[in-house]
Amino acid sequence: MFSLPRWSMLIALLLYTFLNIQSTYANDRCAIPNNLKTWDYYAQSSIRKGRDWKSNESTDYWKLVYSWSPTFCARKGNSAKQLAQCRQDFGLIVHGLWAQKSGTTNIRRHPRNCVDAPAVSKRILEDNFCLMPDVKLMQKEWEKHGTCDFKNPEEYFNAIQMLNKKIRMPDKQTVLSLESKSARELSQWLVDNNQGNGLSHEHINIRKSGRNLKEISVCFDKQFELRSCNEKGSFKKQPYQNEYKKYPDRDHEYDQKKHNSDDRSHERSQKNQYQHRDNTSNTHDEAKSNEPTSDNIRLPIWKSVLLVIVNALLGVINS
Repeated sequence: MFSLPRWSMLIALLLYTFLNIQSTYANDRCAIPNNLKTWDYYAQSSIRKGRDWKSNESTDYWKLVYSWSPTFCARKGNSAKQLAQCRQDFGLIVHGLWAQKSGTTNIRRHPRNCVDAPAVSKRILEDNFCLMPDVKLMQKEWEKHGTCDFKNPEEYFNAIQMLNKKIRMPDKQTVLSLESKSARELSQWLVDNNQGNGLSHEHINIRKSGRNLKEISVCFDKQFELRSCNEKGSFKKQPYQNEYKKYPDRDHEYDQKKHNSDDRSHERSQKNQYQHRDNTSNTHDEAKSNEPTSDNIRLPIWKSVLLVIVNALLGVINS
């Protein structure tokens, strides 16, 4: 009868354990639905209806913006359960990489919506889902903030991945322990844990709503090197702010309607029209079909192949 050395059994068990741990982690932290669907923003339609705007200004610097999921999801109310960002255990996610114009307090001066681009490919959506866990978010960020400077979505999302790797951001538990404290303490954590890359307080912008964290931004120049978020170099004005109206140049996607109450009223009055245009009547069905289940989580190919080999090896050993 065919037999294998005892050490091979130990290796097989270790590999089996490793693969199961990785699978569990992916399931708990970032379950990528197999049936992600592409989505087109139709930027020009939104611009014509006053829901968005276009600016061909040149880019002077970049802002990598992180959104704090617990605050965002709390604001979404009942609709949060349809969003992967809220269904899964996300903390900070990348909101986007925003092109910025120097010397302006008008958010409509920042480069925006230069090209009405087609839908981002499914491959790119899957590759970036764990960093930006929402198809519509990825499409909008590419069209709004990427088309003015990048040739294609691959370049834009590669830049996001590259910059994200430069900065060590706090995990969810760390942010939860610091959220109720001052923005200064959170900024200090970032500085203390990024000493190797030269991150300092002036490179960081933190937005809070009362005691709740909303965003953390890190600023980069055109060469993607760290730069001050405060153009005048005055640390007193950075990185702490709690009131949107005091800082109208903070281009925050979810709060931009606060800057113009007329736009906000228009958005409410046109809600049904927008829902029809975006085909959101099927949102619930799509969300349900995208809900990760034990049969809907895809492991990387190499892990799947290795898992098959290990299972076969264990079967030989047990026989």
